[in-house]
Amino acid sequence: MIELEDVPKGPMRTCIGCRTSQPRSRLLRVVQDLDRLVPDPLARKKGRGAWLHRECIDEAVRRKAFNRALKFDGRFEISPLVEYLSNGGGRR
Repeated sequence: MIELEDVPKGPMRTCIGCRTSQPRSRLLRVVQDLDRLVPDPLARKKGRGAWLHRECIDEAVRRKAFNRALKFDGRFEISPLVEYLSNGGGRR
């Protein structure tokens, strides 16, 4: 039997790196700004977004998951996202 406290609260999102569903509060939203990937920690920026765990960025890049999720055929500059994550951003 499922206990009520075991049921996640809030909207669920899927990490584009590991493909697991988690509550939105445990993932970081990433949006496209021209050809750059920028973090959207408050999930308020306009446009299509992709969700991921901070530790899944390498897998997402390897699988080209950002291109699929954001429907972009070009090459992304990921340094703004990597810099944000390396400075401790995206930790909850």
